[in-house]
Amino acid sequence: IPAKELPIEKFKFLTRLHYWAADTVTHGNESPWGEHEIDYVLFFCVKSKDELTIKPHPDEVDAYKWVTRQGLIDMMEDKSLLFSPWFRLICKKWLLYSWWKDLNTTMTTDKYCDYVNIHCFDPPKEHLGGGGKAGPLFEKEAEGDESKKQGAYGKVKTHKESTLKQLSHIDEVFAAIYFLYVKP
Repeated sequence: IPAKELPIEKFKFLTRLHYWAADTVTHGNESPWGEHEIDYVLFFCVKSKDELTIKPHPDEVDAYKWVTRQGLIDMMEDKSLLFSPWFRLICKKWLLYSWWKDLNTTMTTDKYCDYVNIHCFDPPKEHLGGGGKAGPLFEKEAEGDESKKQGAYGKVKTHKESTLKQLSHIDEVFAAIYFLYVKP
């Protein structure tokens, strides 16, 4: 999506989450791939899908689809559909039953904004393990081997790029600084 179609002042910060998952669903139980990150959840509303030019990066997005709230609820219940674990977590905790259900309040007030907390989530059981044999990090009631609480750090490849190269994504760095310090 071209930046000019998404003015930064129209984004709505809602919360942050600390999340990790091994990509065992698509790459098997010993998958060397996974994620371990802190994500910022931002909303941006458009009146019509025609307002945006969408050209997804083929290495990042398999498909996209415009859906209604009920349509997404139905899709989440369809076991044949594959969604990323972080998207499922966001949908279950906030998106479907508060943010989207009360979209006008979400976008025009701070009722649903959490500027203080970073919500921590372990992945669903099918995303535990991987090449690093990582177990639960956050939830005490989660099942797993307590000796494996190291997470993915150093065990599962998470980036091909160096830290310097990651920091060169100036748009991402600027957005993080903006939402942390300018408009928290």
